[in-house]
Amino acid sequence: MPPQTRRTHTKSRGGCLECKRRKLKCDEEKPVCSGCIKRSIRCEFAISRLPSTSRQPEDSGTSPVSLSAISSCDVSTPSRNGRPGILASPGMPSNEALSPSATTKTVGNFDMDDMALYHQFITETAATMGGPWVKEVPRLSISCDYLMHGMLSTAALHLAYLHPGQRGRYEFLSTQHRTLALGPFQQDLLSITPENCNQVLAFSGFMIIAQFAPSCPPEALFPSPSSSLYKGPANWIVCLRGCSSIVTQARRYMISGPLEGLISQGMQASALAREVTELPENEDFRSLQRISGEVLKLQSIKETTTVDEMESYIAAISWLQGLLAASLTTTDSLISRIFSSIWPTQVSDTFIRTLGEGRPPALIITAHYCLLLQRCYSCWYMEHRAYDLFKAIQQDLPTEWGPYIERMLATTLKQQGKVLISSLLFSASLNVSRIPYLVSGIASATRASWILPGAAHIRNVAL
Repeated sequence: MPPQTRRTHTKSRGGCLECKRRKLKCDEEKPVCSGCIKRSIRCEFAISRLPSTSRQPEDSGTSPVSLSAISSCDVSTPSRNGRPGILASPGMPSNEALSPSATTKTVGNFDMDDMALYHQFITETAATMGGPWVKEVPRLSISCDYLMHGMLSTAALHLAYLHPGQRGRYEFLSTQHRTLALGPFQQDLLSITPENCNQVLAFSGFMIIAQFAPSCPPEALFPSPSSSLYKGPANWIVCLRGCSSIVTQARRYMISGPLEGLISQGMQASALAREVTELPENEDFRSLQRISGEVLKLQSIKETTTVDEMESYIAAISWLQGLLAASLTTTDSLISRIFSSIWPTQVSDTFIRTLGEGRPPALIITAHYCLLLQRCYSCWYMEHRAYDLFKAIQQDLPTEWGPYIERMLATTLKQQGKVLISSLLFSASLNVSRIPYLVSGIASATRASWILPGAAHIRNVAL
């Protein structure tokens, strides 16, 4: 009998803290390893060092654990060149630029950097969000580690927006806190109770903000269905629909809790949209009506669309018309964001599927959703979202369908011009990184081969 050889393996020091403590082999699956899932315990990974900017960047997402739609969202902060923000951002700090504990954080352990982020949130960031984010959510975070990490992560994103020269440092801190929070958040998500439902919903809100972060590239807002890397709907859509499911499941607990105001406002906004009986007479609504009056009646569309798909298009248009009409009655930033968050949660799974398949009607309808997003531009993390989403859809929509989004092209470029002018007038120092938005947008519009004949005024749209 030949002598048996000893099986060798590569030793790794990247296991989670709990498996190390129990001296068990860890599969190092992040954010929660299979061992901790099996034992129903909190999984924590120490972040031992900053990623080196000299290395080839790896995939931006952590390996998701399919516990729910929300928890499968990528926790990294993406950048506009397609890499994770912590690798791609200018001004990336060395290890010495952060406090020693910043490179070895664990869940529930906070240092002086974190105290600065906490101060930033309660004194500035919360005020930009309004509602329960000002008092109730900070109070909830005191007894909930993952919510505190989510709050600090959002404060870091806000600082990255306010101080582009230090963007790399703050995006690293943001991603770090969000990564630490995801494990314990997932565990609460498995069993939503009256005691944790508000914390789960609040953290989900922070996840949505992360998906709308200013550094997020257009392709992250709308992953191209034609791409070989397409993995499903955009994270922000997944997160919003997940939040809606949480509210549906736990509304009876939340309606008298600390997030009562937010839940009530959402219910009132939905009711207002359903009650709209007369639509305004303007170009925005006429453009929407062209979809049902022309696009859906084209023979090529009718021949390739099932009854269920056609009904999903009509319902999506109806919701969009109602929400847009209702949103015209307010100038409140928080209410505008609530209106914009409703539509992705109300469209059917069938509509989401057709959108993922790149069907022209679904793309055209979603392009008109940018009308709602435009009303949120005064909020820092929503500033460029309408423009970015429209640009991504425009690139994916076949040129022959261009005439049906010409109104959106004009309004989106006009809105982007307002954002730039606002920065010039009201910012102490203009964030020059925002200038390419307008320049590239106008340039792409000028080059667009499908701009309507005789509609050259779009190229010279008054800003």
